[in-house]
Amino acid sequence: MFGPRIFLVALFASGLWAQTFRGSLTGTVTDTSGAAIPVCSVRLDNTATGFTRTVLTSGAGEYNFPDLAPGIYTVTITHAGLESRRVDKIEIEVSKTTNINVQLGVAQQQQLVEVSAAAVNLEATSSETTAHVLLSAAKPAISAARRPRIFM
Repeated sequence: MFGPRIFLVALFASGLWAQTFRGSLTGTVTDTSGAAIPVCSVRLDNTATGFTRTVLTSGAGEYNFPDLAPGIYTVTITHAGLESRRVDKIEIEVSKTTNINVQLGVAQQQQLVEVSAAAVNLEATSSETTAHVLLSAAKPAISAARRPRIFM
């Protein structure tokens, strides 16, 4: 007598356990040629709740954020040497998986090298300065050569 009733209760209860009030976000990160990019940092933010979570992509470039509260999220993907991408207004719905695939290109690097130096004034018409420098540098050696006892 209780057998059919217990069966019906168990049947309806199993349907209740299957429902979830959360959603999830998945995706794949690739480069411009379509190759997967492993170990990318994928950050998920919900500014309304202050929620933040960061994961790394797998070897196949895949990421997964399971068990998310419904709401509007922003995902930011970064990797050294590649340009960063930000996707805004991603809606996570109850019992649904949202898929966001992102393609990253090579980062454009700008480098500014600034060199400044004062110009040196050269005397192009006279060798007087050069001769003076040479004589003043050689003067101690010449005077030492005139006194042979220094070398003994």
